[in-house]
Amino acid sequence: MGIADIYKRLNPQTSEYLVYIVKDLNEQQKDLLASELNELTDKELYSAISILTRLSSKQISSIIHKHELGGPLLIMGDSVANKRMILAHRIAYLIVVRGIKPEEILGITFTNQAAGYIIDMVSSLLPDKVLIDMNIGTFHSTAMRILNEESFGNVNLQKLGYKKTPFYRVIIAHERILLLKRSIKEAGFDEKETPLTTAMEEISKAKINLLPPEEYEKKATEKMSKNIAKIYKIYQEKLFKSNTGGPEDLVFLTVQLFNKSFEVKSYYTCLLYTSPSPRDRTRSRMPSSA
Repeated sequence: MGIADIYKRLNPQTSEYLVYIVKDLNEQQKDLLASELNELTDKELYSAISILTRLSSKQISSIIHKHELGGPLLIMGDSVANKRMILAHRIAYLIVVRGIKPEEILGITFTNQAAGYIIDMVSSLLPDKVLIDMNIGTFHSTAMRILNEESFGNVNLQKLGYKKTPFYRVIIAHERILLLKRSIKEAGFDEKETPLTTAMEEISKAKINLLPPEEYEKKATEKMSKNIAKIYKIYQEKLFKSNTGGPEDLVFLTVQLFNKSFEVKSYYTCLLYTSPSPRDRTRSRMPSSA
């Protein structure tokens, strides 16, 4: 069954939209689109065409892209290229056409504004136009959710030795300064010898580079870095005992979690498999950035 069979199912106005959608696609893309749309119910078919309407051929090719045929998809563009819009349409297409559930999609953005934009647009593109619950957020918010979710019998943070209660939280700037000052003092230094701002910057940099205190200490060669290694160890112990962390700890701990627990890593990794559905539905956690 090809594109011609789809035309027969549509009203004249929607048929015109479909002509515009397919006119600049190559034969492989037309065949892929036809094979997928022909499997849909009439309601799903009209929704799918509505998602693709008013997009350029390059945008449509990105939205219907299938990794089994073309490998991973990378969407690039400048700040005015509207990558968020393309991602939102692609996610809506995956839900409507390929039967992927919203909760099976993982989207990573750089800002909360971008995450909200994508969720709102996806909701508006779906047939029922209702706000849906999707795992789309910033690196930090996604990491926080993973750390506090329960999997395989306990909260993920407990697998790293943290307590279930009180609820793990990110400390505010004032708390961070106080903890670092105490850590510098307990390490036997004063702020003239090891400035607070220097210690804060170096510890933040270490966490961004995924270096725990013991690894940072191994790399410390100069007097200042050796001092900061001692401060870092004390500071991290204080955070651990109070069930708290700095902003950098969220991604830092999530990577530690994945390295420590193969089960948890497998659960959150982008695993692809064919689900036992009448339609060829591929479940996927789709990482994307905007």
